[in-house]
Amino acid sequence: MHVGTANEFLEEFMDKYKMRLPHFFLDRFIKNNKRILNDHVQRTELTNPKTLQSVSDYAAQPTLPREFTPACNAKQKMNNCVALLSFKPHEVNRSIQKRGKREAQVVSGVRNHCTVVYGIFNPAIKPSAQQYNIQRLDCEMFLKFGFSSGS
Repeated sequence: MHVGTANEFLEEFMDKYKMRLPHFFLDRFIKNNKRILNDHVQRTELTNPKTLQSVSDYAAQPTLPREFTPACNAKQKMNNCVALLSFKPHEVNRSIQKRGKREAQVVSGVRNHCTVVYGIFNPAIKPSAQQYNIQRLDCEMFLKFGFSSGS
C-alpha cells in the first residue's frame, strides 16, 4: 500500500514500470518467435510428418484418496509430470456463420494431433531430467509400438 500523494505514487510507479519494460518486450519477442517457429514446423511437416513436439512440466500435486492412511490421516501427495505431445499436422477448414455485417466464410488453418500424458511419481523422488527422460521414452514407445514399459 502506498502512503503519499498521487504524484509521488505516479513517480514511483513509472520508475518501476520503466525498469520492467525491456523484460516485457523480451517476453513478447520470445513468444512471437516461438509462435512463428511452430507455424513453420507445422506447415513444413504437412507433406511428410516426422517430428514430435514435446513439452512437459510438473503440475499440481494430486492427493491419493485412501480409506486408511498410515500416518494420522495425512494424505499422501504424488508428483504429477504433465507432457503434451503434438504431432501429425493436418489442414482443417472452419466455417464461420454470417452474423450481422460479417459475411459467411471458410477459414483454413493447420492443427496437430495432441496427446496429454500424466506421469505420476512418488514424492520422495526429486523431480529431475531423469524423470522427464523416462516419461518421454515411454511416450515414444507408446506412439511407435502401441504400448509402453509401464503398461
